[in-house]
Formats: sequence, structure tokens, C-alpha cells
Amino acid sequence: MRLLTKLKLINWHYFFDETLDFMGESTVITGDNGAGKSTIVDALQVILLANMNRIKFNSSAHEQNTQRSLISYLRGKTGTDDREFLRNYDFTTYLVAEIEHTNTGKKYLIGAVFDYHHGTSNEYHTFFKIDEQELVDSLFYSDEDTPKTQEEFFRFLKKNSFKYKPYRNDLIGYSADIQQLLGGIKESFFSLFPKGISFSPITNLRKFVYEYILDDQEEIDISKMQDYVEQVQELKNVLSRTKSEIEYLELIQNKYKEIETINNNIHTGQYMERKATVEVERNSIEILSNNRMISQEKLESLEKEKIVWEQKRDLENENIKNIRKEIHTHSISKKETDLLDKQKELCEQAEKISKQKQNNESKLRQEIKERKEVSSLVDYFKSPSILNIELQKGTEAWEGLLKGEQNFPQDYITINRHWHKAHQWLQDKNYELDLEKKRLVSEKEQLENTISKLERNEILSEDSPTKKLKNLLKEHLISNNGEVPVHVLCEVIEVSNEKWKNAIEGYLHTQKFDILVPLGYFDEALAIYERFKFSHKIERVGLVNTDQIQIEKRKILSNSLAEEVVSKVDYAKSYVDWLLGSIIKCESEKELKNHKRSITSTCMVYQNFTARQIPVERYKQPYIGRNAIEIQLKYRKKELEEVNDRLALVDEELTMISPILKITADKLDRYESWRKDWESIILLPSIYEQIATTEQELMYLDKSEIEKLKEKERELEEFISSIQKQINKKSEDIGETRKDIETTEGNITLKFRQLEENEIELEQYLSSISKGLVEICKEKWEQESKSKSAIELKKNYENNTKGLITRKNNLWEPFIAERQKFNQLYEFSEFPASPTNESYDNRLSFLHQTGLVDYEQKVEEAEKKAEQAFREDFIAKLKEQIEKAEDDFKMLKRALKGMTFGTDQYEFKVMGRKGMEDFYNLLKDPNLDSGMSIFSDYFDEKYGHVLKELFEELSNAQKTGERTDYIDYRTYLDFELEVKDEQGNIMRYSKVALEKSGGETQVPFYVSILASFYYTYQMMRKEDTFRLVIFDEAFNRMDSDRVEEAIKFIRLCGFQAIIVAPTGRVQQIAPHFNNTMVVLKDEFTSYVAPFSRKMLLELEEEVVHLDENQNINEATEVHFK
Repeated sequence: MRLLTKLKLINWHYFFDETLDFMGESTVITGDNGAGKSTIVDALQVILLANMNRIKFNSSAHEQNTQRSLISYLRGKTGTDDREFLRNYDFTTYLVAEIEHTNTGKKYLIGAVFDYHHGTSNEYHTFFKIDEQELVDSLFYSDEDTPKTQEEFFRFLKKNSFKYKPYRNDLIGYSADIQQLLGGIKESFFSLFPKGISFSPITNLRKFVYEYILDDQEEIDISKMQDYVEQVQELKNVLSRTKSEIEYLELIQNKYKEIETINNNIHTGQYMERKATVEVERNSIEILSNNRMISQEKLESLEKEKIVWEQKRDLENENIKNIRKEIHTHSISKKETDLLDKQKELCEQAEKISKQKQNNESKLRQEIKERKEVSSLVDYFKSPSILNIELQKGTEAWEGLLKGEQNFPQDYITINRHWHKAHQWLQDKNYELDLEKKRLVSEKEQLENTISKLERNEILSEDSPTKKLKNLLKEHLISNNGEVPVHVLCEVIEVSNEKWKNAIEGYLHTQKFDILVPLGYFDEALAIYERFKFSHKIERVGLVNTDQIQIEKRKILSNSLAEEVVSKVDYAKSYVDWLLGSIIKCESEKELKNHKRSITSTCMVYQNFTARQIPVERYKQPYIGRNAIEIQLKYRKKELEEVNDRLALVDEELTMISPILKITADKLDRYESWRKDWESIILLPSIYEQIATTEQELMYLDKSEIEKLKEKERELEEFISSIQKQINKKSEDIGETRKDIETTEGNITLKFRQLEENEIELEQYLSSISKGLVEICKEKWEQESKSKSAIELKKNYENNTKGLITRKNNLWEPFIAERQKFNQLYEFSEFPASPTNESYDNRLSFLHQTGLVDYEQKVEEAEKKAEQAFREDFIAKLKEQIEKAEDDFKMLKRALKGMTFGTDQYEFKVMGRKGMEDFYNLLKDPNLDSGMSIFSDYFDEKYGHVLKELFEELSNAQKTGERTDYIDYRTYLDFELEVKDEQGNIMRYSKVALEKSGGETQVPFYVSILASFYYTYQMMRKEDTFRLVIFDEAFNRMDSDRVEEAIKFIRLCGFQAIIVAPTGRVQQIAPHFNNTMVVLKDEFTSYVAPFSRKMLLELEEEVVHLDENQNINEATEVHFK
């Protein structure tokens, strides 16, 4: 046998150095929750499984979602905030198991060494095996307390010639050597071992068999068959594609034939149209030539008539020339010309001076208007009266000039000086008003700001020194109860009698703005005042020593002014008493001298033997009392109203002055210009007289002889004009005739050119069509030209051909689109707009003759190969795997034969799966073993439908790319666990699994898992093999009877069991084992203590004497502690 004898843990979670001695026997491990029981189990998992991906740390029955990891085990994670890990430094961890080969007595060590580097937070580990070596501490320590590093450990082994083997990054080699060391166990050990540690009830028998009993056999390779299937599909696709291509090509061919018929008709029509065009051009040339000859004859006749009329005109022109010379040289004509020239000159001069006069009169009216406006303004603003008098004198002078009552004033310089003086006065007045407006705007802003603050109940502005100091004290004074109250005197006192309010306001003056702090805060407040007095400009504010005021409290005199003041703040009232307590109220000024210090309600003060009236400014604005703000607000609003009224008036007056200021202040240049213009204006009457004299002279001239000559001149002009009209008419006719001839000649040239081009085009067109079509066209022309003119034929065939072309175009674009679609679908490289269909017809012919037949033959051959691969390859391998599974169940059955769990016997069975019986029967048919071909009639007749369904399923899987269960041999099998009691009654577990209680579901689990280990360790075949099974939180739902039966079953099977159980159940389990260990923990240190049978008996005795308030768990825990 191969037995686990010892386990070494160094720096593993809370174990710093622990050696567990199993002595090759079954062992119970117990202890409190969290002591470290599962930590030991996980160390064994690491050693035996090696692959960290296979391990589920802390995999107890009740912990399915563990947070533990390899690093948390290595570093010793505590889970506390102040110390997350025990080992925050470089260290080395050892996990080592000692295995004894009982046949030879030799011992072997297997395990792993881990180096952790704190600086990088990385661990590096190596698994190892040491042959023929016992577990001793000297292997792992360099001195008494320090474990060897990996490098030191392997150097030590090499130096001392140990039979060892390291497995650096070689888990496969380590696992293979472990299998051999443990007696040639099956590879399923590595998946079975962690599953057996934690209990999982069997609720799905098939899943349990898959995971614990049957191996994952090599998947059947159906790629060859799928290749054939794929080939068949590809060929079918090609065949289908070829048929579709033929249909498409036939469609293209038929459409082309339709287009070709229309095209031939178009060619015939185009010939007839072209031939008719040539004949029409020839006829046109002949007509145009005749028209040109007629026009030439007309031109010669018109030119002769024109010459006759020109000769007549020249003769009359000579006669009119002589008459005009006679008129021009006549004396009366010369006299008239001179008078007319003089008259024109005088009229132009008079018009110019008249416009000048009108312009100056308009300027005078504007001048008079401006002077009157200025006069009105200086009068409005109450200027010195001399200004207005001087202005009016100037205005009267200009009005007299305008009316013509006087000449241009000689004192215009003085008039200008008076204007300048008045203008300057208004400028000064404007400046005064502008200054006043700025002052009023500033005053308005101040009043609005004051009103806004008063409306916010701020009687003092934030900028006032008093307010600044108050805010500083509130900010810096500190009290245990919160903010220290800081008061301004005027804010915390009230005047009870309104009669004396002005007297108190005026007498206190600036003292009403003094600041008060509570008792005990004066020194601190004074220090704050001292610190900020200059930086915040608050040096004139009074800070009252309230402490001293309270100490030296004055008793106020009867009828003193202090009697009229009340306050809720006691030290504020004390301060008022100090200030006003000796000022006596008097009803009239006559009573003042009767007291040392006294005052009247009208604010007359008497003190130091002197009477003095308090200025109104000191009490005009009230600050004391609740209604001070209301009074100030009313007063300020009234002030603001007055300021707004005055500001509106100032704006209005500025608006009145503004237009005058835009007028120039010095008009001397203007007046000088007017004076010069007036020198010309006074000459206007004299000019009008000269014009009248000239008109009289013209009136008295004798022009009778001249009038007769002019009459004769007019008659000749009219006659010459009529002659010229005749000449012009002949010229127009000649021009039009010549133009007609040029146009006709141009048209003839153009027609000859067009005829030549049309004849060439006709010949080219005939050469472009077939000879047969040419003969048809010519014959058609000979027939139709006999009965119809060329113009009729041209018109008829133009319309007909257009309709055919439209029809062809309507067919041609979709036809090209069909060709393009065909080219894309079938990767055909022909130009889709090709005028012929030759390439497409050739392709259609080729596919009909060769392609279709070839593909049909290939499809048939490929289908046969695919079916053959399916029947002979897939079916045979599937049968082989099913028989292998049935052999495994037979071996498991032999292993369980004769073994009983209590009074029950367990047997695993395998059979064909319900719904898959036909498939199973096919695979189990004995004729397959006899060599009968699956192609035989026997198989076709009996299993043809099954084979077809299988083949189609595998083919569909190949198409979709999805894995099918039909290639898994387990799909065709069903499994059962039968439980037979001592009376022979049989219960099938699959029928009742979900109905059983917790303890009942655990029994089949342990039977099944032990049977799986029995099979994995191959204990039915040989003695010399590994026998270790580990159960964590074992038997937690079983009663004591079932626990006892389970342990007997484990012994009967011959296993070395490690049972991990809580302290509360140890008294049920431990008596059945020779070796018991208790895991204890002291803070963050775990260790293992042996638990003898004597200790167990003492525990049982303690349990017997339990009182009412104890249970078995508490007793066990107390005993261990």
C-alpha cells in the first residue's frame, strides 16, 4: 500500500512550523471554526494536485464562495484593519507530505517550496519529489529558526546527493510522477480528489456519473465525414448555381433577341430617313438657285432708278445754297443777331443775381430765427438785460434788410460781437448745468444706495468704520456657546418719549455709534481693535469698557435724560446711564441755569456754565430705536424725489441749449459774404431795364425782305426732302435685294455642304449594316418613293424611328442592368454594355454541353463517400466508446459487490437511454461484430431511419458550426444507482433523490464517491496503491448510526481516511479512529495537538454530566481549551 504518514507546514497561513503525524492511519481532525482545519486540507490539495486551477481553497460543505487564495495562505491574511497580513517581509514556505510504500518500508517526500518577495508582491514556487527519504526538519532549515530559500534548499539536496527531482514549470511531469508514486492511479484522481473533499448531494445522477465515474473519452473525429458533407454541399451549391446561371443566360438571350428585332427595324427606318434627307436637300438647292436669278435682275433695275433721283437732288441743293447766302449777307440779319446776343447775355446775368438774392434772403430768415431763439433762452435764464437788447437791435437790422426797408447794415461787425457775447453766455450756462447734473446724479446714486440699505434694515453702511469693527469682533471673538454678541449702542436702545428723541440723538452725537461687547470680552475686543485699526481705517470708533461701566455704575438723577432711554441689554443701559444720567430735562431755556447740566427738548444744552444749541445735522437723521430706519427711509425718499425733479429740469434745460451750441459763435465771415453779394443784388433793377430796351429794338426791325427769302428756302427744303425720301427708298430696296441674294447664295452653299455630308453619312451608314439589310433598305426606298415625296417619307420615318429608339432604350438600360447583375452573381468578366450577345451565348452553350453533367456526377460520387465515412468510421468508434463505458461500470459493480453500507447494498447500472433506444440497439447489434457491412439490406431495412437521422444531425451540425451531443457516447446511455435492503427490496435512486432528507442524500454520495476512488485507485486489481480520501465537514447531516455505518464502509473498502469534523461531532467520530488531532489557535497562531482515547473518554464523561444550560458542543470546546 501507499500511505500518507506525515505532513510538514512551514509559514502556511497561521501555521509557522507544524508537523502532522498521520502514522499511515485514518485520522480525525477537529477544532474550533477558524482554527485551521481546512488550511491543512488545502495544503494537501496543493501537494497532490499541484495545478492551482484545480484547487478550490476552503471547499467545505457550507462554504461555496470562498475568498481565500494562495497569496492569502502564504502571507497569513488576518482580516483586520490594522494588520492585514502576518508576514510583511521576504519569507519561504514549505508544504511537504511523507508517503510510505508499505511493501518496501521506504518513504518518499513530495511537496512544494515557495519564495515570497515583499518588494514585488510576487511568489515563485517549485514542486519536488525526494525518493527514499524520511521527513526531518534539517532538510528545510538553514539554522534553528530560518527556513532555507528555494536556492538554498535545492543546493543542499544536490550537495548531499539526495535522490530528488525539482519540477520547475513542469506540472505535467510532476502529475505523471505522482501517479506512479501513488501506485499507478488513474488520471481521474486529479479531478476526483477535490470533489470528494466537500459534500454535494446527488440530485442529478447523470451529472454525478459524468463527473465522478466516466472518463471524458477522446471525441470522435467526424471531420473526414464532415469534409465529404461539405464537399457534397459545395458541389450541390455549384450545381444549383450552374442551373440558375443557365436560366439567367436564357433570360438574357431572349431579351437580346427582342432588342435585336427592334434594332433591325431601327436600321431600316434610319436608312429611309437618311435617303429622304438627301433627296430633300437636292430639291432645296434647285429652288434656291431659281430664286437667286430673279433677285439679281431686280437689283439691276433698282440701281438705275436711284441714279436718276440723285441727279435731281444735287440740282436743288445748289439753288438753296444761293438763297441762304443772300439771307446771311443782308444788313437786317446782322443787326438782329447782335441784339439777340445782347439780350441773351443780360437774361443770364439777371437770372444769376436773382438766384443769389433768393439764397441770401433764405439765410437772413434763418439768421433772424436763430437770434430770436437765443434771445428767448437768455431771457429764460434771466441773463443781463443788455444781452437781449443788443441781440434785438441786430435782429431788427436784418429784418429791415429782408423787407427792403433799409440797406445792408454798416455796423455788421458790432452785430456779430453782440451775437458772440450772447452765445458765450449760453455756453457758460450749459457748463454750469452740466456740473449740476453730475452732482445730482452722484447725489441720486448715494440716496438710492442709502435707501436700499435702509430697506435691508441696515442703518449703518458696511463701509462705515463702526460696521467694520463690529464685523471684525463678531468674526474673531470666540465663545464656548457659539457666536459672541456685538452691539452698536444705537441699535440696542429705545427712546420711550418721542419728545426727547432729538435731544438724545443730538447730545449723544457720535457716541451713539460706540460698540459694546459682553462682560469679560473687552480686553480681547480691544486687542482685535488695535490689530486692525489702521489696515481697516476704523481708528475713530468708540469701544466701550462694559466691565468697568458695570463696576462704576452711576445712579441716575431724577428727571435726567437717561430716564427716557430703555434697553434689553443691561450693560448698554448702564452705559447710557453713565452718559445721560446727570443731564436734567427742562421744559424751557429759562430753567437751564438751575442745573449744572441740562437740556431742553429743542436741543439747547447747558453745561460748564455755557448754553449751546446742538446743530440740526446731529439729529436730523435718527439712528436710535426701532423706528429710526423708518424715519430715515421716509426722509431719504423725499430727498430722492426732490433730486429727481431737479435732475429732470436740468436735463430739459440742457436740451434747450444744445441746438444753439451747435451754431457757430462767430458769424463775421458769413456777414462779409452777404455784404459782397448785396453789392451785386442792388444792380438787378438796372439789368431788367436793359433787357426791356433790347426787346423794343428787336420789335422795331423791318424783316419783310428776309421773310420772303426764308419762305423760298423752306419750299426748296421740302422739295429736296421729298427727293431724298425716294433715294432712301431705292437704297433700302437695293440693300434688301442684295441681302436676299447673299442669303440665298449662303443657303445654296450650306445646302451643298449638307447634301455632301448627308450623302457621306448615308454611305457610311450602309457600310455599317449587313449587306442583306442594305438590299432590303434600297428595295424599300424604290417601292415607297414612287408613291410618296421625300419630305413625306422623311417625316413618317422620323416619327416611327423615334418610337422604336425609345422602345429600344427602355429595354436596353434594364437589359444592361440584368447583364451587370449576372456578371456580379456569377463573376463573369464580359462588358455588360456590349452591343452583341456573343459572349453570353457562348457561355450558355458551354454550360449546356459540359458543366451541368460534370457537377451532377461529382455530387453523386461525394454523397457516396460521405455516407460510407459515416457508416463505417463514426458508427464503429461510437460503439467502441459505449462498450468501454459498460466495461467501466462492470468493474465498478465488481468493486461494490459484497460490500454493504449498514444493511444496504449499492449497485451502479448502465443501459440504453430512453428515447434513444433505436440508436442504442443499432450500436449493440451483434451483426456489427460479425463483420456484416452497414450497407447491407439487413441494416437498411432495420435501422435505415436511424442512420438517416444521425447523418442529417451531423450534417446540420457541420452547417451551423455548433457542437452536437450525437458525437458524445454518453448521450445514448442512461444510469441508475440501485439500493437493495436486507429484505431484497430495491430502490432506484434517480426516482427519489429530491425527496430524501439531508442524511439520506449523504449516504449515496459517500458510497458513490468511495466507489469512484476505489475505481480510480484500482483497488479491485491490486493491493499496492494509494488509498487516501479526505472529507471536510464530514457526516454533518448524519445521525450517529449512519456515521458508524459510513466509517465501517470506509474501513471495509480499505481506505486511509482523513475526516475533518467540528468539535461538536468529534465524540461521534473519533472513537472509530486510532488517530485524532485537534487544531488550536491562539490569536494568529495555529498548532496541532494529538487527542488520545483517554481524553475522548474524559470528554464522554463530561457529556454525561451536562447540566440543563449546556450542550455537547460547549462541553467539547471547554475540554479542548
